[in-house]
Amino acid sequence: MSEALQQKSRLALPESRITYTLKHALHTVNGESAQVNSQLLMVDGKGIQQVEVSVPVRSFDSGNRARDRDMLEVTEADKYPTVSFVSSNISEHNGNLTVTGELTFHGITREIQFVAQQQRQQQRLLVTGGFEISLEEFRIKRPSILMMKVKDNLQVDFNMLYPVE
Repeated sequence: MSEALQQKSRLALPESRITYTLKHALHTVNGESAQVNSQLLMVDGKGIQQVEVSVPVRSFDSGNRARDRDMLEVTEADKYPTVSFVSSNISEHNGNLTVTGELTFHGITREIQFVAQQQRQQQRLLVTGGFEISLEEFRIKRPSILMMKVKDNLQVDFNMLYPVE
């Protein structure tokens, strides 16, 4: 059987989540999106070979409508409505995945690398991990609260579930 016949594409399950954490001297802001569109390409005997993820910027909820409105303004969500990631390389070592790829946010694409963990849960594959980005690298003006800007680093974490046989 050729490798092309062994490839299996998996769409993320609705329970998948992406969260962000943004810090300020006075408090920490957490937002979450459940509107995650993702697809894994798995090859029998070789595991995960590629992943694509996209999330509408408007889908993130911090639990504070005014704060979310401000976030949509600074990220220019009308002009740049989606955050996306496409892997270029995935390697596995002792169950951990080292993932390299292109992250597009606020109209800017940057190569990032992060480590993710994978775990089978009955008929599902759970992939978890996270990475940090610089708001300034993506040309996002850091909002100020009481004349103090939020920290430049934005932590992104993910809990992705995919069906497996």
